[in-house]
Amino acid sequence: MALAILVFAMFPGRFDGDSSGQYQQGLTFVFDDHHSVMNAAMLGVLSGIAKGPGPMFVLQLALWIGGLLIFTDALIAFGDPAVGQAISILCLIPLLSFDFFDIQKDALFTALLAVLIGIGTRTLLHRSAMLLIGAFTAFCFLIFALDTRQNDFFALIPLWFLVRPIYQLKARAILASVGVGIVVFALAAYAIWRIDDDVLNTHRSHAIYSLIIFDLAGISARTGQDASGGLLPDFSANVAKCYTPHEWDAFLGGACRPVGLAAQHLVADDRGRAKLELQWVKEILLHPVAYVRHRAHNFGCLIRLGCYHIPDMSAGWAPRPWDEPDMRVTVGARVIGAMAQHMWRGPLGSGVLWILVLLTELGISAHRLRRSGFEPIPYLALVLASAGLCYTLSFAIASVADQLRYLHPVFFLAIVGVPFALTLLRAAVGKMEFASTEFSRRLRSLTSADDAMLKAPMGTIFQTSFGMLGWKKGSERDKSSATGRDHDI
Repeated sequence: MALAILVFAMFPGRFDGDSSGQYQQGLTFVFDDHHSVMNAAMLGVLSGIAKGPGPMFVLQLALWIGGLLIFTDALIAFGDPAVGQAISILCLIPLLSFDFFDIQKDALFTALLAVLIGIGTRTLLHRSAMLLIGAFTAFCFLIFALDTRQNDFFALIPLWFLVRPIYQLKARAILASVGVGIVVFALAAYAIWRIDDDVLNTHRSHAIYSLIIFDLAGISARTGQDASGGLLPDFSANVAKCYTPHEWDAFLGGACRPVGLAAQHLVADDRGRAKLELQWVKEILLHPVAYVRHRAHNFGCLIRLGCYHIPDMSAGWAPRPWDEPDMRVTVGARVIGAMAQHMWRGPLGSGVLWILVLLTELGISAHRLRRSGFEPIPYLALVLASAGLCYTLSFAIASVADQLRYLHPVFFLAIVGVPFALTLLRAAVGKMEFASTEFSRRLRSLTSADDAMLKAPMGTIFQTSFGMLGWKKGSERDKSSATGRDHDI
């Protein structure tokens, strides 16, 4: 039902700038790897069904809703219906759902995360080995997810431990899980390489040059020196004109385009690429403070810490240069979009908030596992929180902009962990209340015994005390002595 409602309200969706270029590559079947090659090929294949963003819009939503269904169904079957239903509701709020209005890699990656989390959760909770067809399907989803973004493995690596859980903190179990994971991810990387090169004949653009330009510009802006070492044209003047901690785009398509073109020419040659990369590493080592300040400023703007640049996650239904004439916009899309923009611009759109939520979830689940040993639900919460934090922190070292859509997977991972954290907190409070009640009952029992002792006659008190010490009354002692003598006789 949720899928039908969202499709009716937001169809056919919109291309963002990156996916519009990927769509053109898919139509011509000529690819470069500046963005996901497989995503571009998929857009080309889906254009055979219908032109424009519609088919990919439906596919994104179907993956999203399908992944949530697998995930929550596994929780309900395990015996946690309240948690499963809460996650279903929370994930459909406009803060998350309206981002699927755009055809873009961050929404697609979130949808693929939902599918992979659902598969991993079923494996973890039911402790059943995958069938061969299931394992192959999961591997295909992993390949597609790894190709979607260049830093997405930071989120995917922790999720591996759902498929191959660590039940005990023993070196052998940890090494076995890590070893198998290394093999699986290496095979996935090899498969991506072969598909991109041999099947899709991808032109290698070596997109790392965008990160190099951005970092060198940040260092130059803070040191007043040409951090490119003369490799890029008039770099200091271009930095003064175009550098901003928010994005690097002006160095490729703006007033400072010659810098980006020169970098593209350098990375096209192995020797030139090695020279540019060596200069990048050298400047970071020579000016670590300037580099850290540059990265911290960019990351702070992304998570809204000390930076008041507040972008939206999506342009919504606003006209875009590549839109087809008379694109469909419904009242439902406008309502959902207005609610989403209100949430994005408020506290719920703050990366700082969701980092704190992830840290809280991590702490609660880790404490429960430490106290009680391995339990599936705390372990699941721990893995999801770890994936969210690892993915967030990856932007501190490998980001060239501060667009809010980058954090869409982070919002998802933090939100699905909230019901787990509340459930674990409730259980912890229940145990504390039980312990407190038991303590009070025992204290009342002791108090009642003391009161009875105080009200008893003195002889009874002495008799009880002597009995506790192993002493007997005189008549009983004499009787036992006589019995002993009779026995001796």
